[in-house]
Amino acid sequence: MDDVLDERVVAEALERGLVRAGDVDVCRASGAGPLRVRLVLAGLLTSEQVADLLEEPAAQAVLRRALARTRFEVESEIGRGAMGIVHRAVDRESGGTVALKVLLAGAATDDESIRRFRRESRVLAGTLHPNLVPVLEAGASEGLAWFAMPLLAGRTLDERLAEEGPLDVAEALEVTRQVARALEAAHAAGVVHRDVKPSNVFLSHEDGCVRPRLIDFGLAKLVAGAGGESSFDPLTGSGQLLGTPLYMSPEQVEGSGDADARSDVYSLGATLYHMLTGAPPFGDGPVARLLSRILTEAPRPPGEVRTGLDPRVEAICLRCLRKLPGERWPTAGALAEACGP
Repeated sequence: MDDVLDERVVAEALERGLVRAGDVDVCRASGAGPLRVRLVLAGLLTSEQVADLLEEPAAQAVLRRALARTRFEVESEIGRGAMGIVHRAVDRESGGTVALKVLLAGAATDDESIRRFRRESRVLAGTLHPNLVPVLEAGASEGLAWFAMPLLAGRTLDERLAEEGPLDVAEALEVTRQVARALEAAHAAGVVHRDVKPSNVFLSHEDGCVRPRLIDFGLAKLVAGAGGESSFDPLTGSGQLLGTPLYMSPEQVEGSGDADARSDVYSLGATLYHMLTGAPPFGDGPVARLLSRILTEAPRPPGEVRTGLDPRVEAICLRCLRKLPGERWPTAGALAEACGP
C-alpha cells in the first residue's frame, strides 16, 4: 500500500513541477521507509504538500494532466449534466474565466456517451448564433474529452419557472422567438436538437438584458442533405428513450428514426405551454401514462389554464403541439415569425 501511495505522490509532484526526477531518484536510493517521508525529510516536499497530493481525487488529477498543455486551468466544479461535468476554469492566455465541459472516459462512460459528447462540441463549434453558446476550444487526452465555452451568468428557464411561476405572455413569446431562431440556425446546419426543454434554455444576463441560449446538444442528430454532410446514425437502436418525456414529440415517443426539425418545434411548443401555464402540456406522473397521452390526447388549451390569454397566442402554442408533424409550424423560423419580429 505504501508503494501505491508513494507513486501517487511522486507522479503528482512531478506533474506539478514540485520536484525534479533526479532528486526523486536520489531519495529512492537513500534508504528504507516510505519514499514520501524521505522526500519530506530531504526538504523536497512539505508534509502539507504530501497531504494535498494524497487527498486530490483521481478524476481531478486526470483532468489536470489532460489540460496541462492547454490554455485552461480548472478552478472548481459548477454543475453536472447528462453528458458531462461543467467546471469553472481560467484561460491562462486571456486571464478570463470559462466553462469547461468534461466527459471522463472509463467504466461509467460507454462509447455511445463519448460519441454524443464529441458530437455536441462539433455541433456548437460549427453553428454560430447569438442564442447558442460557442465553443472556444475542444480537445481530448488522458482518456478525457472536453470543450471550453464562455462562462455565462444567469439561470435556466426551468429554474426561473420553479422560482417564479409562469412568465408574462410577452416574455414567453420573446423567449420562444429567440430559441426558435437558434433552432433555425441549427436546422440549417443539418442538426436536430431532440431535447428542447426548459432546463436546456439558459437565461443569460448580458449587458443589462436577458438573452435565452439553447444549450446541451448531447442528444443532437445530424440529418442528411445539409451541405453534403453524411448523417449520424440515430442513437435509438438500443431501445433507449432519448429526450425528456414531458416535452417529447409523438414521433420521438414512437421511437421513429425520422424525427426531424418539426420534432424540435413540438418540444419548443411544449416549453412555451409551460411558460404560459406553469406546467407541461400533459402534466407529470407515470412515464407510461405520459407517453400514452402524448400519442393519443390533445393538450388542454392553455387559455383554459390561464384566463385572459390572447387566442392568437394560444393558437401559436397549440399549432406546435399537433400530433402530425405536417400540421405544425413548418419550420422553427416560421414559429419565430409568428411570435414576433
